[in-house]
Amino acid sequence: EPLRPDELATALVWRIGMLTDTATTHDGYNPPDPVDEPPIDLDDLHALPDGDPHFDDDWLASLTEPDPGETEPEPLTREYLTPARDGAGQRYVTDIEQDPIAAVHAALDAREDERDFARAAEDHFWATATAAVARDRLVELNSLAEDFFTDRYRDSWAPTYLADRLGTDLTGDSRFSVGYAPDRWTALTDYLRRHGATDEEILGAGLGATASTGRVIDRFRDRLVFPIKDTNNDGDPEIHGWIGRRNPAKTDEDNAGPKYLNTSETDLFRKGNALYGLAEATPALAAGAAVVLVEGPMDAIAVTLAGNGDFVGVAPLGTAFTDTQADKLRPHIGSSKPDPIVATDADAAGQTAAYRAFWQLAARTANPQHLVVPDGKDPAEMLQTAGPEALHGALSSPTNLADAVIAARLSEYADRLDTVEGRVFATRRAAEVIAALPEGWIEYIDRLVEQTGIAKPTAMSEVIDAVEAWTADPRGLAKRHIAERPPILPTPAPIPAPIPAPIPADTSAPTAARDLPPTQRWAALADSVHVGLSSDPYWPALARTIDQAAAGGIDVQTLLPGLLADNPLPDTHPARSLDFRLIDAAGDVTRPATRQPEPISREDDESAARTRRAEADRTTADRRRAPTPPTRHPPVEPDRTPPPAASPTPVADPRRGPRR
Repeated sequence: EPLRPDELATALVWRIGMLTDTATTHDGYNPPDPVDEPPIDLDDLHALPDGDPHFDDDWLASLTEPDPGETEPEPLTREYLTPARDGAGQRYVTDIEQDPIAAVHAALDAREDERDFARAAEDHFWATATAAVARDRLVELNSLAEDFFTDRYRDSWAPTYLADRLGTDLTGDSRFSVGYAPDRWTALTDYLRRHGATDEEILGAGLGATASTGRVIDRFRDRLVFPIKDTNNDGDPEIHGWIGRRNPAKTDEDNAGPKYLNTSETDLFRKGNALYGLAEATPALAAGAAVVLVEGPMDAIAVTLAGNGDFVGVAPLGTAFTDTQADKLRPHIGSSKPDPIVATDADAAGQTAAYRAFWQLAARTANPQHLVVPDGKDPAEMLQTAGPEALHGALSSPTNLADAVIAARLSEYADRLDTVEGRVFATRRAAEVIAALPEGWIEYIDRLVEQTGIAKPTAMSEVIDAVEAWTADPRGLAKRHIAERPPILPTPAPIPAPIPAPIPADTSAPTAARDLPPTQRWAALADSVHVGLSSDPYWPALARTIDQAAAGGIDVQTLLPGLLADNPLPDTHPARSLDFRLIDAAGDVTRPATRQPEPISREDDESAARTRRAEADRTTADRRRAPTPPTRHPPVEPDRTPPPAASPTPVADPRRGPRR
């Protein structure tokens, strides 16, 4: 029976894959069964007549129609390509007609499933049809490498290093697998060769590299190594690659390579597609743990250790967080799942990564939370210095990452909120963030009205427009926002220092103190009246209000504690609440100066008109009396042309007088 038009592409892909699959030869490898060999007619393509640009229908049918008795390829179904999710991450709407928001989410989920299926089908084809080394053989070689690295771990510097950083060397912890690559050129390569591996296979697995002499040597030498795992079609974890940490006693000057080194990209491993720690954390995530996105493997292990089953850490592998990696998190985030936590470093690069992650996770129906470890530390450093209880407590009380993004966007218009245009632009920028959230829009609109002073109907209109745009293309808008220059997210305040002497409002204050930005000048005072006030996302706006009040002559050192005496600040965004109280208490000093026209009486109006006419008359009279300055002509160049020829002198007519 001829194939339908929609079946031609799948059949061609299967046949081309059969032709281009390079068979490898090593011990224990069975050649393909003859029944799976390509049909004879594909080997006779050279017999086609030369120069004929058209092929008949029989030739096309030979490419697409199976031969009698030929084994049919298994269809690429979702069950075959997608690991079992047990319903995780799927929304089932029972009454879409009565819940338009649920209808939107259902449509988005259906579209995401189609994209996941298409991506899995493509990955399956390229991993199986074009691999120089068979996929099963790559997995086997990485398993052999795990045995080799693990056996050499105990007698290396690696256990002492991990115990110092994490409080444990991870020995006996079934959640983690660690090893050590010896400081020799061909230790692993010789081991794999003894187990039947060829140089082509060692290079194809990313476990070796070619030296300048042409010899195959080990890729990992004198490194603490962690396996990078992923789940197979049965949902079981398997090793796809490795990441190695350089000996901390060595530096870049020792030519020891980068601090962290990944397996080179292979037909099985692509660093932009994998997340360290995700496969190992699948049981904990299924039990309800929250996923925490960090920057490196040490941070991921620290989070999982301190998480105690409530949190698990995952990390990209030396690249920015990619859409493919975000797709791998999708079964573990979203509806009925704990909100993911972004716990990147507190430096500028970490804050930029957090901004990117917000849009990528929000595009997958998540409401990302935010953990910024104070004093510039990362989770591994916090575990090392403060202990697992402190890290677990910080993970249990993160802030909403959307709050930080909104605060950063609003701060760009802080000096224009006294104008209609500034309030509208600020609201529009914040509305784009609100629209990306799965819920809580009304609460955010109320906050936006309080923060910017915009009319609530205007704020609602901007949010509705933003929601419609986001619903139509969440991934496209997320990419557009990521491509923009990221705003500076609020950072936590350092450990509070002793309260300095009050800074006078006049210019007699020390120059160094007056030159500090408001966020630094008033941080100690703010934290003295309410602990952690300067770490609130709305702290920059409050700091500016305090600065304006002090410049207007108000004793803020006395006023701020009084504003909290009878009514303590709320736990949620205390800086925003205190900002409103201070504006109300300080009055016009903290509000933009706007002049309102005073009413003018009829008599005053006529008097002003007479004064203007008299002044105009005086100006006119002065101009008339002023002498006219002589006209200054530019100098005239002398005429250097020769005089004309002499002509007879005319006789003057006496009746007309002398000629002028």
